[in-house]
Amino acid sequence: MKTFNYVQEGNTPLVLDDLYRLLNNYRVWKYIIGMLLMLNKTRLSDYKILEPGCGGGDKLRSFTELRARPENCYGFDVSQKSIALCKSLSPDTMNFQVGSIMEIPFGDNVFDIVLCSNVFNCFPADTDIKMISEELRRVIRDNGVLLVLDINEHFSELAASNKAVKAKGLRGFDTAKNELENLLSIEFTLFRRINAFVADYYTVGNRIADIADLPAIDQAMDQGSFRCAYNLYSFTPKN
Repeated sequence: MKTFNYVQEGNTPLVLDDLYRLLNNYRVWKYIIGMLLMLNKTRLSDYKILEPGCGGGDKLRSFTELRARPENCYGFDVSQKSIALCKSLSPDTMNFQVGSIMEIPFGDNVFDIVLCSNVFNCFPADTDIKMISEELRRVIRDNGVLLVLDINEHFSELAASNKAVKAKGLRGFDTAKNELENLLSIEFTLFRRINAFVADYYTVGNRIADIADLPAIDQAMDQGSFRCAYNLYSFTPKN
């Protein structure tokens, strides 16, 4: 029997950041599920699912908890270390390999759902994003869904205290100008965009948010009174 190694960040104690991460995951998945329901993409056990830039593979594993078959879940990443982590954490029947989103290592019209999480922000050039859009359209089926989780114009300010994140120089997409939607518009039509979450930590006034604050924070983000740094998009392919 395969042994799973769930130690990803060292043998560290629980901290409030872990709670915030769970809140963010909850918000992402409640909206992913909502979008798929509205698009009538509900037969997850029948679908092939792809995550480019899959990192440690946690989002693909979350799909399996929603009844996607592990053997129908595919992920790739340019980092050999990330793919090794995916394989150590995931069922053997899930499919992971090293690859680039600029030249996706799969054939045409293969996938029903494609999820790009924190992928586009790594590409400062519009031409690269348009090329990626063409590759995504190539591998996604005509009635498929493209889900995108990425940062917006507020990210730089809201992540200002994290020097390691700031040093990456990630690109945020201006929601007021529909920047990401316009870059993908040749290949995809926007179905819905929502405010996903703020960042990696939360405060209430001058203090760090605690467990009791999270329901109100969740509601405030839904109502738009918290400026979010991440947006979740759903797109449908153009034929």
